[in-house]
Amino acid sequence: MAADDLHRPLGIGPKPAGPKLPWALIAGLGVVSFGLVAGAYLLSTRLTPPEPEPVVVEVQDLGVREPVVPAVITDITNDPPPVIVEAPGIITIRDPNAPPPVQLAAAADPALLATTPHGAVPRVGPDGRRPFEVYARPAATGSVRIALVIGGLGISQMGTRAAVDQLPPEVSLAFAPYGNDLEAEVARARGEGHELLLQIPLEPFDFPNTDPGEHTLTVAGPAAENRERLDWLLSRITTYVGVVNYMGARFTSDAGAMDNFLQRIGNHGLMYLDDGSSARSQARAEAPGAAPYAVADAIIDSVEDRQAIDRALAALEDAARANGTAIGVGSAYPLTVERVVLWAEAARTRGVTLVPVSALAIE
Repeated sequence: MAADDLHRPLGIGPKPAGPKLPWALIAGLGVVSFGLVAGAYLLSTRLTPPEPEPVVVEVQDLGVREPVVPAVITDITNDPPPVIVEAPGIITIRDPNAPPPVQLAAAADPALLATTPHGAVPRVGPDGRRPFEVYARPAATGSVRIALVIGGLGISQMGTRAAVDQLPPEVSLAFAPYGNDLEAEVARARGEGHELLLQIPLEPFDFPNTDPGEHTLTVAGPAAENRERLDWLLSRITTYVGVVNYMGARFTSDAGAMDNFLQRIGNHGLMYLDDGSSARSQARAEAPGAAPYAVADAIIDSVEDRQAIDRALAALEDAARANGTAIGVGSAYPLTVERVVLWAEAARTRGVTLVPVSALAIE
């Protein structure tokens, strides 16, 4: 045993000396550690924004404030808004200074109705008033006046309402005697300011192969039968100013048939419009003295084509400039309605005055 072992407890003694780090290395490690701690601190201060300084707002007592009242508008009217979409792709701009819309009575005057087995039909009132005058739309004056009559209403509810809503109110509308809920559609059309006519089916040359419809008046038909058929037709609607032929090239070419027919129309206080489709029509010869009448100058949609309708309307306008007035007729096809709406807006800027057809009737 070595002597030193007596002076140390068992297993206890100084640790064996290990290798010592140089001072330069220790100093370098200290610098690196300091840098890491400092960098972490700076990074944390940048990622966490400092809390904003509190803002002190000084509130002043302004007392009770009066509510803001908008400026008084003195030119309020009940007219429709100045810009109205009338049809797809069509915008009508209405002059806010224009006169108010014409209001037409939607209900018939009881004094102007006579009772028949088929219903009420127009008549001259006890005081001499005629439906032709009472239900007429007032007409504007002008040096170039054009009346347009669009027929075929009452068959399709959608087509009827499109025509009523989109066409200018000066355009006269002709209802077919067939269809459902005619009185409601008629009242709606009158409410929009349209003057009305009733289409009367008359015999064409190839009847019955070409059949205008139920209760067609015929040349060979007995007088009593034709009267019965006419009463049925006239009772379909009310508040109309007159009638217009539907087909009828054979009937209108017969002087005797037309004389009897026009006398009946005049006795009911109505006007007659000939659509001008037959050059052989006797309307001009037989109507004077029997009933107020007019003859159309052109059918504007005999060819259902955009350019053809536009040309027909341009020709109608030329005729009106040459003669002072002109009458055009057409059907309530969507294309016809569209072209008439566009033409009417442009024609007004060229000095054309649209009028209801009754304004151009001849007594």
